[in-house]
Amino acid sequence: MSRRHDGSRIASLPPIAAALVFLLAGAAAPAEPAAEGPVAGGPTIIRLHVGVPGRAFIGQARAALLEAFPGAVETPFARQQDAISFQAKEAGIACVLAGPSPTDLRVASVGFNLEGTYEGIGEGEWRTEAGIGKGSTVNDLLATYGKPGRLVDQGARGRSGSPPAPEAPTLYQYYNTEGTVSTSFVVLFNRVVRIVVNHLDPLERHLIRRSPTEPAPAPPGSDPAPDPAPPQPPPDPAAPPS
Repeated sequence: MSRRHDGSRIASLPPIAAALVFLLAGAAAPAEPAAEGPVAGGPTIIRLHVGVPGRAFIGQARAALLEAFPGAVETPFARQQDAISFQAKEAGIACVLAGPSPTDLRVASVGFNLEGTYEGIGEGEWRTEAGIGKGSTVNDLLATYGKPGRLVDQGARGRSGSPPAPEAPTLYQYYNTEGTVSTSFVVLFNRVVRIVVNHLDPLERHLIRRSPTEPAPAPPGSDPAPDPAPPQPPPDPAAPPS
């Protein structure tokens, strides 16, 4: 049985992850994007919920990623042994790799920068199979993929009482059928400027440190689970039988 992911799980990523995975939040009821039309594939074509096959994609081994981008920069993620950040700046790619050990790290998040320079990452000539890329507007996005499973206004994510950031992006997030992988389109001033694909399980396990058996938080607005009954004291052996 597949399990879906609540937004609070990804929203609790450490601050250092914000630039790389853009604080992607999940949705209690993800929406599957509309089917994309047939477009010739290529080395710069992004597949939703996958990435770019053969170059930078979810589940890709570290060695294969380094082979595809030999000049990339790797940095330990928050001094962890089970996660690193990976930046191919000239190609416009930023990744998070995670895994059970330093010798078994795979791509858990891959971001493609489409416009300008972001956190030192240049822009790349990346487009989705349906043609969403540099120059695409939010109207193009919605006409192509329909309503997103989750809409996240980054301007409203500041501290309580602080005014919204005027230049903060909005995330249009779509999910695969199982709710295990998300593809987010980062929209700024009505333009799509970045695309990020996240594999939620390894991000939760290695960046948030959630155990695979730990239950997910209740979706927003749902009734909390009842508190368990308190333990009862053992019977007094000296008491007379009832």
